[in-house]
Amino acid sequence: MHVLAVEAKPTFRLIEDASSLGKAAEIFTSLSNAIRLGVLVRVLEREWSVNELAAELKISQSALSQHLGKLRQARIVQVRRQSQSIFYRCNDELVLRLLTEAGLLRR
Repeated sequence: MHVLAVEAKPTFRLIEDASSLGKAAEIFTSLSNAIRLGVLVRVLEREWSVNELAAELKISQSALSQHLGKLRQARIVQVRRQSQSIFYRCNDELVLRLLTEAGLLRR
C-alpha cells in the first residue's frame, strides 16, 4: 500500500487592523526605492552619520535627507543628534525580516 503525502497549504488571513495595515503600507512604500533600501541595509548593521551615508551611497546630502525624511516619517529609522551631527539606526525587527526574506541581508 502506498501512502500519498499531501503538503498542507498555509492559510492566510488579511490583517483587518487599520493601524497595522497602515504601518505595513508605509514600510513597503519605503522599501520601494533603491536608495532607501541601501540606507536601510546599512543602518540595520550599525549607526551611521548622514555624512557617512552620503559618501557610502555616493549621493548628495540633500538627496539623502529627502530619503531619510521618508524613512523617519514611516517610523522605520531612529535618529540621534550629537552636536552638529545626526546619526541614524534601524532596530525594526519587521524591516530586518523583510529584507532578510527578500535575500538582501544574510544573518
